Amino acid sequence: MRYIYKTLRKTLIEDPDINSLIKNRFYPQRSNIVNTTFPCVTFNFAGGTPDQDYYPIDRILVEMNFCSKDNYDDCFILYEKIRFLINTNKFTSSDGEIFSIYEDTLPINDTIFINNEPVYILSNTWLVKKIG
Repeated sequence: MRYIYKTLRKTLIEDPDINSLIKNRFYPQRSNIVNTTFPCVTFNFAGGTPDQDYYPIDRILVEMNFCSKDNYDDCFILYEKIRFLINTNKFTSSDGEIFSIYEDTLPINDTIFINNEPVYILSNTWLVKKIG
């Protein structure tokens, strides 16, 4: 499936509810949150590197991390909004492939520290499946 990242990112940041929370802060890899504004969402694709848009397999996993500097509640609100959007849509990549995204695991809490300040993270994985 080509260009999944661009399609997914565009869909999420163009949604008014999600955009009101994260603007365009949807980043590849959790390490990109060191110098960002919160809240934000990070992701990793299984089957390629973060700077690639091409993942040449029919089923891939996406790890999403919903990040906040305030609390886990903010993470959960963001997760729920994205979960609703993903569960109610099919996606078409720029090369015309149609795919669905299904929640693969329930979210888990994590905390990391950046400059000695906590960053709250809710993480889970999603299955991307080509359907057409």
